[in-house]
Amino acid sequence: MIKIEVRDGKHFLEVYRFAQRTEQLAKLQAELAYFMLLAALDEDAMLKKYGEEIARECICKVVISPDFAPYSFFWQESVELPEMYPAEEEYKSSGEFTTIPWRADTSQPDNKQEARVISGIHGGLIYHGPHDGFGDGGSPSFSVSLSKSQGWSIHT
Repeated sequence: MIKIEVRDGKHFLEVYRFAQRTEQLAKLQAELAYFMLLAALDEDAMLKKYGEEIARECICKVVISPDFAPYSFFWQESVELPEMYPAEEEYKSSGEFTTIPWRADTSQPDNKQEARVISGIHGGLIYHGPHDGFGDGGSPSFSVSLSKSQGWSIHT
């Protein structure tokens, strides 16, 4: 399953409306679409590594939340695997998993299992413009672009 999780809907709508007002919505949508591609690549990797049955149980997601820079987001990519996949021995030997609460069936509150999370890359979806010197590293975004830019760009 591929999932984009928005942690702060109010902030997301504020950024979305700003993009509409400033006629930059297509740029914002293109950057957000990249996160869907990233999650899809994770899903493909799980399919190749564990097979179709296990990949079907994986949750490949990108979580976006507010960043301190104006009209910007922090993002984190991860993959959640239910406890039974892969074998417990692989969890112990891999060292790449952490345990989080997980429910296979959210309609049954007592049906708790554990999941393993593979943490991926993370960074910012930063808005650059006149307010930050077009990405020169100054206040308020403190984020550098290789060339002056107006709009959103992904930083890792």
